[in-house]
Amino acid sequence: MPLTQTDILRKAELLAGNLAGGPAQVKKNALLAVVADFMSDPKPDLDRLRRTMRLLKQGSGGHLKRGGGFGDQVKAVADELDRLMQQEGLTPGEYKSLFGWTARLLVVRGIGRQERVQARQRKEHPSFPSRDEGKRTLEKAPAAAPGKLGAVNQKGLSVLDKFKQQLLEREGKEKS
Repeated sequence: MPLTQTDILRKAELLAGNLAGGPAQVKKNALLAVVADFMSDPKPDLDRLRRTMRLLKQGSGGHLKRGGGFGDQVKAVADELDRLMQQEGLTPGEYKSLFGWTARLLVVRGIGRQERVQARQRKEHPSFPSRDEGKRTLEKAPAAAPGKLGAVNQKGLSVLDKFKQQLLEREGKEKS
C-alpha cells in the first residue's frame, strides 16, 4: 500500500532529526550530493543507490576526504540512508519524496539553529546586528515616486533621516 504524503513527511522528520542530530550535523547539500543522481533519474534505481552508499562508505570517489566537515556529513548520510533502506520497503518514488522533504527540513532546521546562535550572540553582544535588521527597515521604507534621476521626495528624506538617527544611536552606544 503506497504511503501518504503525511506518512512520508513523518519519516522525513525522523530522518532529518537523525541526520542533523548526529555528531556531523548533516546539511542539505551533503544529503543532496549523495542522492542527486537518484533524485534526478526519471526511473530511479534503488540497487544503484545501494551500491552508491556502499562505495561511499568504502571511501570511493574521495568524498570522505573532503575537508570542512563535508566528508563526515557524507559518511553520516551514507550510513543513515543505508540503515533506512534496509528497514523500509518504500518505492523509488516514495524515496524521492522522502529525500526531498528531508532536504527541506534540514534547511529549515538549519535556519532555526542559525537564529538561535545569532540570538545568543546578540544577548552576549548587544551591538551584534540581527540577520533581518536592515531588511525589515528597508521593507517599511516607502517606494519613491518616479521622477528625475537622483531626486528624493519628502517621504524618502524622512526615511533617510530615520536611518541617520539609527546610525547615530548605534555609534553613541558603541562609544559608551
